[in-house]
Amino acid sequence: MRQTRILTALSLVAVAASAQSHRIAALSIVIPAFPNGGPIPAKYACTDRSDGSPSPAVQWSGAPQGTKSFALVMHDIDTPMDFLHWAILNVPGSAAGLPEQVPAKASLDDGSVQLRNSAGSFGYYNPCPPGGAHRYRFDIFALDIVLSPAPKNRDALTRAMNGHVIARGQYSGTFGR
Repeated sequence: MRQTRILTALSLVAVAASAQSHRIAALSIVIPAFPNGGPIPAKYACTDRSDGSPSPAVQWSGAPQGTKSFALVMHDIDTPMDFLHWAILNVPGSAAGLPEQVPAKASLDDGSVQLRNSAGSFGYYNPCPPGGAHRYRFDIFALDIVLSPAPKNRDALTRAMNGHVIARGQYSGTFGR
């Protein structure tokens, strides 16, 4: 299992490297709730709420012409198993972001699809590291296709995006208890 997750992390790096070799554009990504590299507010992290924490609003700009869809992947880069906190794909190419509190379900009304996170649920899974502060990275990808059929897991998503990334952006935050 650990080896699979390490390979998945390496696959995301390979997608990024492949995209760079094809001269991809840079996407600007902002999460209004916290500065890039700054602390993630508790509202979006560990919580006592029975319905979990809401996902933060995410905004992006600079998508090149020909963007058909977006994929957003959030993961904890400080765990040896590369814990996946959120993966949403097939976000319409006309979108400029995601609202706060995206519903935690597999399919959304706009055609977006959310994968199961490493905790086994659909949608956003709040940061809640077992000890110390961890870094969480949000990667946004502009794709020249809509992924159909939609991949069922992160490995399949990485494979499906290969060769189709036309722009990419990154944002990060930290959280510790």
